[in-house]
Amino acid sequence: MSGRSARARQIPAAQRQDGRQGDALEVFARRHAAFMARVLAVSRAVEREAGSDPDPARHWAEALHWRQETNRALIRRLDEEGVLAPGWTVDTAADMLLALISNGVNETLLDERGWTPEQAGEHMALLLRSTFVAGG
Repeated sequence: MSGRSARARQIPAAQRQDGRQGDALEVFARRHAAFMARVLAVSRAVEREAGSDPDPARHWAEALHWRQETNRALIRRLDEEGVLAPGWTVDTAADMLLALISNGVNETLLDERGWTPEQAGEHMALLLRSTFVAGG
């Protein structure tokens, strides 16, 4: 690993400004993992109750709507920058991102596998960049 790469890894992603394509995905992945570590139990409870109670159902629908809007904005940015990986459209990539950040994935990594939010964020960032950024 080059000296520059080693230094870049030591600086939190949200503070890096090295101009790499897809940096927004990395910031998103790390922030999402930290957020989910705090709210996963509540999010799972709302998701579970949404099937049988109209109040949680409305809340869950709204939460999913805003997750998807955030995803679409991130992916649209990649597309507008001309770096969305081949084989993806804004819609298909946003849908896949929604699945990748689902409660189930977070629960598996954070609760069942014992990953820290930092580990989950780092590896999700790697996955998102290699999946959605051309040459990522």
